[in-house]
Amino acid sequence: MASNTPTLRPLGLLASLVYFGVPSAVFSSSILLLLPWMRRHGFGLYPTFVVTFLGPLALMLVAVLVAYGLERGP
Repeated sequence: MASNTPTLRPLGLLASLVYFGVPSAVFSSSILLLLPWMRRHGFGLYPTFVVTFLGPLALMLVAVLVAYGLERGP
């Protein structure tokens, strides 16, 4: 019995770096660079949390939605 589902290929090193490395770099730089900068410049704890944690997560959500729209798969 033949299946109509496509087989999955491995992602590869370059694509892995793009899909996992870029979000990781954005999130890490947000925590390691932006968070101390905001605290030094007198921002409160809540705005600092929202910008440094929820900001990168919101960007990742947008990227997922764009990728889903581009894929148009089942």
